[in-house]
Amino acid sequence: MFCLVEYRDIRLLLRGLFILLSVVVVGVSVSEKQLHSLTQQENAERAFSIIRNQSEVYTVYILGIGYTMRTIYPVGEIVHTDKNVMIKTPEHDITIPTYIEIDCTKELVFLEEEAKLLVTEAFKYKKQLELYMHDLGQKIHVYRTQLR
Repeated sequence: MFCLVEYRDIRLLLRGLFILLSVVVVGVSVSEKQLHSLTQQENAERAFSIIRNQSEVYTVYILGIGYTMRTIYPVGEIVHTDKNVMIKTPEHDITIPTYIEIDCTKELVFLEEEAKLLVTEAFKYKKQLELYMHDLGQKIHVYRTQLR
């Protein structure tokens, strides 16, 4: 007869398993480091890594133990260039750009022309404002003399 386990008990169990796995990974890494320092070998402690030895031969290191695998059926190919990553499968080729180039010279020329027009319009309005302020100053002077 099975009993339903409460959510908090499952969470506690999963947390304990995660802590146990973390302690094992750290322990294996520390022991490999100590072993390499005692034997004066290269420092290559691995908790988990995948290395491609040669074409179609891969070595997977999990907690210090190496497993060698060889591909039997080619599923696809990943090609990396400076500007993109291409994923080639027998039926499709997918290109993912890693370097995006945008040509916006036309827009920049347009913006420069509009900026020049805005500057000329601003100078024109500035001159008109100066003339208006000069006329206003003369009128204020006339009105002040009339009030005295």
